Amino acid sequence: MQEKDYIILRELAASIREKYPDAEVIGFGSRVRGNASEFSDFDICIVLKYLDENIDKDIMNIAWETGFKNDIVISTITYSKDDFENGPVSCSPFVKSIRQSGVAA
Repeated sequence: MQEKDYIILRELAASIREKYPDAEVIGFGSRVRGNASEFSDFDICIVLKYLDENIDKDIMNIAWETGFKNDIVISTITYSKDDFENGPVSCSPFVKSIRQSGVAA
C-alpha cells in the first residue's frame, strides 16, 4: 500500500469515527495490494455496531467528501458487527479476504 493511500484511509477513518466512534475501517482491494492504476477506486469496508440505511448513506457521503478532497473515488461497503463476525456473510470468501489481507485504520 502506498503511503498516500494509507493517509487517505486514516483520514477517512478519523472522519467516520467523529460520528461513529466504534467504527472499524478496513482498506482492501487493489490499492492495498499495491497493484492499483491511477484510476482505481479505493475499496473500504466499514463495520459498525449498529447499521441502518441512514447510517449507510451518511458513511457514503463522508467517503465521497474525503475522496473529492483527495481526488480519488472511495467505494464503501458497510456491515453491522454482528453480520460481519457471525452472520452468513462472515463465511463468504469476500469477507474472509477482507479479514486476511485488509489494512485497518
